[in-house]
Amino acid sequence: MDGVQFPFPYSEFATNRIMLLVFHADRDPALHFAAARDAYRRSAPPKWFVTIFGVLHAQPFEDSPSAADAMVEHTTTQFWEAWLLGDEAERAALTADTTVEGVSTAEAVTR
Repeated sequence: MDGVQFPFPYSEFATNRIMLLVFHADRDPALHFAAARDAYRRSAPPKWFVTIFGVLHAQPFEDSPSAADAMVEHTTTQFWEAWLLGDEAERAALTADTTVEGVSTAEAVTR
């Protein structure tokens, strides 16, 4: 769930029209953190950007344990419940639940 925008050879990048949740490792060797920040900046709200500290590219989504595993699992489900089920309570809690001391920080633009 890292974020980066690749060029489209046949058209311009279209701004998203749905909620966006980006998880990105601060030390990602595969996709640069600055590219993810730029993709987030150019995206339309509602949007969330979660910085995960000290993990590799896909570690929280794979079998190797990391401190971010529980947060990623919980908030990914929470995001889908907010979007697919229209659960406003889950949507309201998303930013707080993706901010875990020593593990992650989050920011959001919801309007």
